[in-house]
Amino acid sequence: MKKFRHRSFQGACVFLFIFMIGLLANITIAGTREVYAAGNTYYVAPTGNDAHPGTETSPWKTLKKAAATLQAGDTAIFEDGVYMSTQTRFTNSGAEHAPITIKARNKQKAKLLFSNLTTTSKIVLTNKQYISIFDFEITQEVSGTTSGDIFIDMSDCSHCIVSGNSIHGAGGKAVQALKGERIEVVGNEIYDFVNFGVVLANIDRPIIADNEIREVSAAILVPAGTRSVQISNNRIRAIDKVMKNGIILGGSYPPSVAYDTYGYQAYHAVAWNNTLVAEQPGMIDTAFAFIGSVDSAVYHNIVVDAKYAVSFANGGGATTGWAPVPTSSTFANNIFSGCTGNAIHMVHPPIHLAHDYNLYYNCTNAPVEPNGVYEAPLLTDPYHDWYLREDSPAAGTGTALHVNGFYGEPIDVDLDANGNVRTEPVHMGIYANTVPKVGEILYTEQFEYGDGAWTVQTGTMEIVEETPGGNHVFTDPNATSSSGISRAYSGSMNWVSYQMNTKVNFVQSYNPSGWLTLYARYTDVNHYYLLEIRPEKDYIGLKKKVAGVVTPLEEKEWHPSIGVWTDVRLVINGASIQVYLNGKLELAGSDGQLQNGGIAAAVYQADIQIDDISVARIDAPAGAGDPESGTVPGETYYVSPRGSDMNPGTEDKPWKTMAKAARMAQRGNTVIFEDGDYIEFSPAVFKQGGTADERIVFKARNKHQAVIQYRNLPSSKVILTGTPYITLKDFEITQDQRGTTTSDIFIQVLEGSNHVHIIGNKIHNAFEEGVKGYLVSGYLVEGNIIYDMGHEGIDFVNVKSSTIRNNEIYDVGRVGLLAKGGSSDIEVYNNYIHNHNVNMAEGAIYMGGSTGYAWTRDPSVNGYEAWNMVAYNNVIVADTLNGLPSINNGIGFVGSKDSAAYNNIVIGTRNGIFLYSPRSTQPQVGWDWDPDNLNPVFMNNIVMNATDHAVNAAGTKQPVNMVHDYNLYVNNANLPAQQEPNGVYADPEFVNLAEGNWHLQAGSPAIGAGKAIPEFVLMDGQSIDISSDYDSNPRGNVWDMGIYKNGTH
Repeated sequence: MKKFRHRSFQGACVFLFIFMIGLLANITIAGTREVYAAGNTYYVAPTGNDAHPGTETSPWKTLKKAAATLQAGDTAIFEDGVYMSTQTRFTNSGAEHAPITIKARNKQKAKLLFSNLTTTSKIVLTNKQYISIFDFEITQEVSGTTSGDIFIDMSDCSHCIVSGNSIHGAGGKAVQALKGERIEVVGNEIYDFVNFGVVLANIDRPIIADNEIREVSAAILVPAGTRSVQISNNRIRAIDKVMKNGIILGGSYPPSVAYDTYGYQAYHAVAWNNTLVAEQPGMIDTAFAFIGSVDSAVYHNIVVDAKYAVSFANGGGATTGWAPVPTSSTFANNIFSGCTGNAIHMVHPPIHLAHDYNLYYNCTNAPVEPNGVYEAPLLTDPYHDWYLREDSPAAGTGTALHVNGFYGEPIDVDLDANGNVRTEPVHMGIYANTVPKVGEILYTEQFEYGDGAWTVQTGTMEIVEETPGGNHVFTDPNATSSSGISRAYSGSMNWVSYQMNTKVNFVQSYNPSGWLTLYARYTDVNHYYLLEIRPEKDYIGLKKKVAGVVTPLEEKEWHPSIGVWTDVRLVINGASIQVYLNGKLELAGSDGQLQNGGIAAAVYQADIQIDDISVARIDAPAGAGDPESGTVPGETYYVSPRGSDMNPGTEDKPWKTMAKAARMAQRGNTVIFEDGDYIEFSPAVFKQGGTADERIVFKARNKHQAVIQYRNLPSSKVILTGTPYITLKDFEITQDQRGTTTSDIFIQVLEGSNHVHIIGNKIHNAFEEGVKGYLVSGYLVEGNIIYDMGHEGIDFVNVKSSTIRNNEIYDVGRVGLLAKGGSSDIEVYNNYIHNHNVNMAEGAIYMGGSTGYAWTRDPSVNGYEAWNMVAYNNVIVADTLNGLPSINNGIGFVGSKDSAAYNNIVIGTRNGIFLYSPRSTQPQVGWDWDPDNLNPVFMNNIVMNATDHAVNAAGTKQPVNMVHDYNLYVNNANLPAQQEPNGVYADPEFVNLAEGNWHLQAGSPAIGAGKAIPEFVLMDGQSIDISSDYDSNPRGNVWDMGIYKNGTH
C-alpha cells in the first residue's frame, strides 16, 4: 500500500505521513450544529416588548435585550419576522454544557436587519465563552464598503458557534475572530461581501465547515498563527464577481496580533472536501493559497476553472517586517480542472513542498507527479455534482492519508463530504464512493401532458396544478388525516438496473406519521425496493419487500426542508442500491433478491408533491440471491457509527447498525461495537442463536460508550425468539421518545431463547419494560442499570432456572423486578432498587404477580404465579415523593409457592414485606384464579421506616404456612401481628444510612442475630448455595441480619 510522503517543519528530512490514530475532539459536523441549553428558555418576537418577561406568550422584542439578559445555560428563541437591530454586545458568557444560545425558531425565518452601522461591527463578542448563534438571516439595509463593516465580530473568545445562518451584504466580513480557541463557523450561507467571508486570526483549533460561500473577494482566511484549523466540506463559488482567493492558509497579519511573533501565519492548517467552482473560467483567481504557513495541507478538494489551483507566497507583508516563508506544504488527492493560468503559482518559492496523487485536467503547466493523473476526471457534473463516475481515472488512484494537528491530535480527513469513511483504494476528490455511468434515457415524466403513463394501484394519485394555472405535479389531492395509502406505478417490469431522478416537495403532513415512498424494481405490492420518507418524524429508510416481508437495508435521521423542492436520485445498480438527496448520498444497501421491475410512488396522509421524473439505463446485471448470507462462525465482527451496512463487518469496514449485526450473526461470533451514538430505526431481530460452546456475543468496546438510540420505534427494540446462547453486554440502550403501549420494551427474550445473558448495560426510557423474558430458561440479567421505565424494570413471565443479580433499578412506575406467570427456580440477589422521581405503584421485588390466562404455566387450581423463588441480599430504598413513599411495597409474595426472602434491607416503603393473593378474572375463558401464597418464608431482613406496615398480608386470603423470624424491625408504623421469637426491634446502626453504607456498626443488635440459611431448595428438590453476602464473601456459621457477613462491620 502506498503512503503519501510529507516533509516536516523541523527540517528537510522526508518521512512517511503516518500518525497515531485516535479520537478527534472536534470533528466537522454537517449542517446546523445543535447545542443543548441547561437553563431557562426565553422568547423574542417582532411584536414583543423588552419590558416583558420573555415568555412565549409575553416575549421580548430585540436582539439587544436577549444579549444583555441571557446567562449561562439560557436559550432565546426568535419567532419569524424582521428584527430592526442596532450594535449588540453580549453581557455574559455561557459555560461548558450550559452555553448561551440564540436561535431562530424556523431556520432563517427570523431576520436580524441592521441599519446605520456600515463602518462597524454589528454583533460583538469580547472575551466571551460558549455563545452560539443559530439559524438567522443576518443582513443590513445598506451594505458598507470598508473592511470594518462586519456582522459577527469576536475577540478573545472561546467555544463560540455560528451555525445555520444566512449572512449577506457587507463591505467587510461575515464572521471575524481574533485570538481565542475552538471557534466554529458551520453550515452557514455567506454571500455578497466586498472583502472576506470568514476570517479567524490567531485562533486555536477552529472549525470552518459545511458553509456555502459566494460572491466574496476571499472566502476563508486563517492568519496570525491560527493552529490546527479544520476547513472542510465548504462549497465556494464565484458566479458574477471575481474572487481573488478561495481558501488562504496563513495571511499577512502583523506580528503584534500573532500567536508567535515572527513565527508563521498558520500552523497545521488542513483543508479537505471543499469544492471551489468558477462559473466562468478564471472567475476565481487563486483557489488555495499557502501564505506564510507551516505544516499545512490541502487534501481531497475539487477546483473547477480557477486561474490558479494552488499558490505560494510569503506572509506578513512588506510593512510588517515579518515575511514567513510557506514551509512544509502538502497537497494530495485533489482534482484540479480547467486552470486557465498555472496549476501552481509561486509568488515566492516555498520550502519543502510535497505534492503527489493529484489530478490535473486542462491545467496550464501542470506539475509532473509520480502518481499524478492527467485526464478528464469524469465528474457527474463539474459545476454542481462532484461524484466520480465509476470509470473515472480519479477513482481508486488516490492515497491513504493520516494527518495530525499542531498538538499531535489526529485530524479526520478520511471522512468524505458525506461523512463516510474512505477505504482503499482511495478516490481522489471529495467522495468515498463513485456513481455508475448511465446510458440511454428510458423514461421521462413532467406531468404536464396527462397521466397515461401511471397506473393507480390504490387510492387517488392524480396530476394536479401545484398552484392555480401553474406547474403540474403528481400527488394525492384527497389526502387527509384519515385517508388511506395512494399508490401508482409506471415504467417497464423488465427494467433491471437504472437511475431514477425526481424531485419532491414536502408541503404538509396531516398525520405525524404521514409519508412518501418511491419504489424501484416494483412488480407488485409485495415485491420492491423502496425509499420511505416521513417528514415529521425526520426519518428516511431504504428497504426491500420480498414475499410481503419488509426488511430495512439502511435507515437514518434526516431533516427535510418543508415547502422546498428536494432532488432525489435512486440508483439501482446490480445488487447495489443508493439514495441521494440534494446530491448527498444518504442511504445505501446491497441486495440481489429482486431482479427487475418498474417504478412507483405512494403518499399516505400527507400533501407531498412529485415532479420531473426521469429514468436512465445502467449497464449492470441484477445480481443474484440475498447477499446477507451470514457470517463465518467463530469470527469477530465490528460495528461503528461511521460504518456502513453494506460493509462486510470487518474492523476496517464495519457495519453501521445493531439491526444489521443481529441479522448477520451466527454461532461463535463476537460483535464489537465501537464508541459513539447508533441511531436505530428498526429492531435488532436475531436470526440465529449460538450454542453452549459457541455463544453469540454483542458487546461495546468500552462500557456504556456505544449508545444504541432508537428513533420512532415505540415497540420492542431487541428481539430474540428461538435464538439461544446470546450475550448483550455493556451497551447504553435508549430512545428519543417513549412509546404509549405495552409493546414499548427494550430487550424482549421469547420462547426458545434459552441461556441468554444481559450484562452490564444501561437501559432507560420506555413505557413498558427494560428487560422482558417469556417461556425461557437459563436467563441471566446481571449488572445492568435500568431506569425511567413506565411499568417494570425487569419482567420474567413463565421463566425457569434463571437469575437476576447485581442490577441497579430506579425511577420505575410499577414494579422494579418480578417473576410471574408460573416462573420457577429464580434467584434474585444483590440488586439495588430505589425511586426518586416517580412513585412505584406496586413494589420493588415481586415473587409472583398477576398474569393473563394465556401466558401462565398452569392456570388451574394447582397453579401458582411463582414457584421456589428466592430473593436475598437486595437493598430497597424509598424516598418521600408528594407526601408518599416513592415505593409502595418492598418485597412482595404475590401468588407464590415455596418462595423466600432472606437478608434483604427494605427502607422507607409503605409496606416492607407484602403478601397478596392475586385475582385475575377473564370470563371469556371461564378463568377465575387467585392462587394462595403457600409456604412463604422471610428471615434475616431489616425492615425500617415503613409508613403503613412492616409486614402486610393484604387481600381476602391470608398466606398459608407463613414462616417469619430473625428479622429486624424499627420505626415502622405497624409491626407484624405476631411478635417474632428471635426478632430484633431496635436501630440496626448502619455505618451511614444517608450515604448508602449498609454495613453494621460494631455493637449493632443485628450482628450475629440472624439465622444461618446456607441453602435454598428448588422445585426438583435440589439445593443451591445462597450463603454468600452482598460482596460475595461466604457468611460462615454465624449470620448477621442484612446484606453483609458477620465481622465486616
